[in-house]
Amino acid sequence: MNEKRKALREKMLRENVMIIQMLLVIVFIVIFAVVNLVVPDRLYSQEENRTLAQRPQMSGGNLADGSYFTDLETAYSDQFVLRDKWVMLQANLARLTGRRELNGVYIGKKKYLLAKPAVPQEEQLTALTDAVNAFRTAHEKLNTQVMLVPDAANVLTDKLPELAPLHDQVADILDFSQRLDQEVVWLDAVTPLRAHASEDIYYRTDHHWTSAGAKYVFEYIAHDMGITSVLREYDRYVVSDEFEGTLAAKTGLHRAKDAIEVYTPLGTDVEYYVNYPDTNEKSTSMFHSEALDQKDQYTVFFGGNHPLVEIHTTADTTRSLLLFKDSYANSFVQFLYPYYKNIILIDPRYYYDNAEALISAHGITDVMILYSADTIFEDTALADCLNAMRY
Repeated sequence: MNEKRKALREKMLRENVMIIQMLLVIVFIVIFAVVNLVVPDRLYSQEENRTLAQRPQMSGGNLADGSYFTDLETAYSDQFVLRDKWVMLQANLARLTGRRELNGVYIGKKKYLLAKPAVPQEEQLTALTDAVNAFRTAHEKLNTQVMLVPDAANVLTDKLPELAPLHDQVADILDFSQRLDQEVVWLDAVTPLRAHASEDIYYRTDHHWTSAGAKYVFEYIAHDMGITSVLREYDRYVVSDEFEGTLAAKTGLHRAKDAIEVYTPLGTDVEYYVNYPDTNEKSTSMFHSEALDQKDQYTVFFGGNHPLVEIHTTADTTRSLLLFKDSYANSFVQFLYPYYKNIILIDPRYYYDNAEALISAHGITDVMILYSADTIFEDTALADCLNAMRY
């Protein structure tokens, strides 16, 4: 009898403990829910280096199609109190338990983080290549060039986790090049990057290539760009050795810090100034040192992305370049300015005017499309921008 009573007491004790634990969890959830309702939404996460979703406004339309609840769930996740700490905790637990991937990023060897390549959609790819070909046909007098830069995972394959499945982005790039008209000059970025894969040509914590990677590619493609006398000597400056980029922010893993370098070509007296029409600012340098005090130090190049940037030089040439680009081009332009009278940068993701007027206004002779493959395979803005210039 005593044993039965003892077993009954132990059972009741276990049940009481479980009830208390459940109550504590409920109280914990309620407290965080109340705090989440009271605390104002954050616009930006410094840790994740991105804009956060905001709580949606309820309307008949978004209630009817269900988008209100989807947006609310996204906003709640983004605005959850102490989210940054939870992201870091999740990342460290993932690493300790041997996970190879986190939030679409491979946890690579030698502290590399490598984004999974974007997979192009046929309809979007066809629309883009058709737009490039149509632009070339409508602008026969312009030297039109295209370069797609592969992501690090397809170049630094030795840094991938063992047996990690990898989409062949290089094959996508080759397919893209073969869809273009023969009159479009194809600039090969894959070969020089793979030739220097043992060097620091991509950041370990960020999705961009480094200045060194951009330099190797420029020197390799310069002849195809029509540049005959290439400057190959530079002053090189390490402007930061504490850079943590987008992939560290996306995963919450902070295992490494990168160095950011800028290059100044030697053997030239060409000077330049940069005009930013969106902010009405002018500068005698494309490098913004104040960006090194911010989370995203890659914005040291031009202060980040702008709809339109104008570079005017003292180069003794009649050549002027119109460059359609994403952020990969920001660290590439430092190698271009000695060879053009004007370099006009357009980021179609933010540029909403018709760029046709820029061709005559700046005496454009050359057009380059320079994108990372990941961006161009997921973005429709470039096709829209090019198509608008035909009308």
